[in-house]
Amino acid sequence: MKPLTLVSLLLVFLAAACHDNVPFGTVEPISGGSGSTANPPPLLPEGDDPVPEPAPVPPPAYVEQVDNPYFPLRPGTVWVYEGDDEGQVRRDEVRVLPTKARVMDVACTVVVQEVYLDGEAAEVTTFWFVQDDSGNVWQFGEQSIEIEEGVPTISEDSWRAGVDGAEPWILLGGEPRVGDVYVGVHPAGMDVYTIVSVTETATTPFGTFADCVAAEETNPDDPEDADRIIYAPGVGLVSEESAGGRIDLVSMR
Repeated sequence: MKPLTLVSLLLVFLAAACHDNVPFGTVEPISGGSGSTANPPPLLPEGDDPVPEPAPVPPPAYVEQVDNPYFPLRPGTVWVYEGDDEGQVRRDEVRVLPTKARVMDVACTVVVQEVYLDGEAAEVTTFWFVQDDSGNVWQFGEQSIEIEEGVPTISEDSWRAGVDGAEPWILLGGEPRVGDVYVGVHPAGMDVYTIVSVTETATTPFGTFADCVAAEETNPDDPEDADRIIYAPGVGLVSEESAGGRIDLVSMR
């Protein structure tokens, strides 16, 4: 039986963490940034060309829904994955919450992943995602709570955009192509996603999927710990494999 009481308490804790003041503190809104024009620059000697100032980079134009065909996040959707992890039976339950959370003043879609090992709750992770008007899916952070001997602890690889120099980054492009590389840098390290196929076929207990996108996730600090992740159109993540094990999609509702 699942430890529902413990998981319920964790979800309450995670829901609180969706607000900017828990536990990462208040962060500033995203801004394109522009220089002040109150004091004009001094005139240059005749004959010298003025050095142009770089144009401010506007923030991406974010949209309300995350409907990238390979990463659809419709509120209320639940995916269930099963497999093994370092010799233990693993089950993941991933759900899209109906409410959003503001990170760096951007309304993000909230996804919660519960991991069970040999039937016991092992980890609960909250992710924040948003999509721009080009279909790119951005990740604004993740907070992972590990459960050891019944005690929940926030993991060291948790991060949130706007805190300690962490910035949002593109997790998956609107039109993925082989060779695309997405890099995320945060206080816990670096995540590198490389698109290696856009014609992958994946077979899982839930079905067989064609024309999938396959990505390799690596960490330069630990190159041997690489994951191969497969996204199916209209479904999302259907399979993930690493040296330690593999999980496959078994149901979606």
